[in-house]
Amino acid sequence: MSMEWLRIPASLGLIFLASFGTNFLSSAWERRRKRDDALDLLIAKLPGFNCGLCGQDDCRGFARWLIDKTGDPGLCAPGGSATESALRALLGGARAQAQVAFVRCGAGTGKAKEIFSYDGRRDCAAAAACFQGQKACTASCLGFGTCARACPIGAIRIVDGLARVDPQLCSGCGVCVAACPTKVVALVPSAAHWQVACNSHREAEEKKRDCSVACTACGECERLSASWEFRISGNLAHASDQSARGGQGNWESIAAHCPTKAISRDGIVPEQLPPAEMKSKKRP
Repeated sequence: MSMEWLRIPASLGLIFLASFGTNFLSSAWERRRKRDDALDLLIAKLPGFNCGLCGQDDCRGFARWLIDKTGDPGLCAPGGSATESALRALLGGARAQAQVAFVRCGAGTGKAKEIFSYDGRRDCAAAAACFQGQKACTASCLGFGTCARACPIGAIRIVDGLARVDPQLCSGCGVCVAACPTKVVALVPSAAHWQVACNSHREAEEKKRDCSVACTACGECERLSASWEFRISGNLAHASDQSARGGQGNWESIAAHCPTKAISRDGIVPEQLPPAEMKSKKRP
């Protein structure tokens, strides 16, 4: 009888050891079975603070988020720009360089034709649900600030009925891209300052009828692109990849000669330059 009391703690101890051993071996096997070299490389570049400032539980979760191609390499606050650069180098592809959001529309107040007066909820998604929005061009910025409210760091504001992105604040997280119902917000390389602020692929006459600042694919920018700064495709001008590579080009002069001022630098259209100041030669 004197030894009976020892059986209870001994049994509990055995149960604890068995449970611990089972969990330990299971966890070890799981880690070994799911070993991911790409994931380990990303984790090695992170500071390892597991602070959660990136929005994930720990550094491993953040690395997995990056692997899944939905995470933003610029969100590791403790690591700063050095860690962001290292992560982008490992990720490669489109994320090998920093990105910012750009609004592919320049149709602010008075520049785009409106087909009806919208007096509903001041929200782009709500407006788009009503005959695709109040503007005749269905590929335009509706200007009600859904992207601005979605931006987690306040990098977007509405100016003159048009969403404007501050490239110095934007982290390229892409939340605004998903929030825009007309899909005029896109991620572009942060080094590609010059972009075409239009997203319509319609015929030129239709664009002219509905918007005074639309790209009509006239070809003027392409003809002046001695370094292939711009190209025409699908009834729309596009900035070439050279801008993303930091290549030298005559961007400002070409933008100044766009008949509709559809080319902008970080969302701002430059002053018109006189033809005498054109520095580039027409591309053969």
